[in-house]
Amino acid sequence: MLIETSAPKVDRSISVEYDFGGNLEAAVGLFGADVVYSNFEDNVVIGLQGLVRRNLEKKDDKFMSDEEIRADVEAWAPGVGAKRGDPLAALMSRFQKLTPEKQAEMIAKLKGE
Repeated sequence: MLIETSAPKVDRSISVEYDFGGNLEAAVGLFGADVVYSNFEDNVVIGLQGLVRRNLEKKDDKFMSDEEIRADVEAWAPGVGAKRGDPLAALMSRFQKLTPEKQAEMIAKLKGE
């Protein structure tokens, strides 16, 4: 697999090849079941923490209850991301909620003024 990595602080990037095995069976053959499971678990925990963190933060100016968050966790499955909307539509929606002064300030920043 080709892995591309950049280090913006020093303006460098590199592409490297690494054999992860291509599938579960091959990965277990290369690294062992303990390593494969440990990495799976680490990544799933990070994904689940992200879901919980997003739900702890305000949604539409209100907080979700602990019960609502736990229900979301029950319904969650690793690797199944929530369908995200159009980022431009989301930006425009937030922009329209700003005061005219804040809108003008944002436009000026976008223009580099």
